[in-house]
Amino acid sequence: GDIICEHDNLLRHSHFVFIPGPNDPGGSGILPRAPIPSCFSKHLSDKILAVNADARITFTTNPTRIMFYSQTLVFFRENLLQKMLQHSVISPDEDSETDLTEQLVRTIIEQSHLCPYPTRNLFSTYDS
Repeated sequence: GDIICEHDNLLRHSHFVFIPGPNDPGGSGILPRAPIPSCFSKHLSDKILAVNADARITFTTNPTRIMFYSQTLVFFRENLLQKMLQHSVISPDEDSETDLTEQLVRTIIEQSHLCPYPTRNLFSTYDS
């Protein structure tokens, strides 16, 4: 909060979006994760709004979709590469020239799903 409040120009012209990560409080590992609970986020919001009452702050879910002009941006705070490696049947060959990040991106695109690995912690109502 202190760093944001120190930059008045940034505070006046930005919209701050806070997306909970896997280690943030509130939530039991089920996707989508609920926003950071207000008991944790209220202090930050109050501090920023005290400096600039017109500041735009949003605490949202993980993953979340944000419309930016005509584009839909999807943000998902999760270490997908680590989870993919945990669920892989065959370990990748470290000597090969295969880029694991490229494989992960290709898998996500081909499956059209942010969680291309098996999970029981997915709230099926929001799975699309």
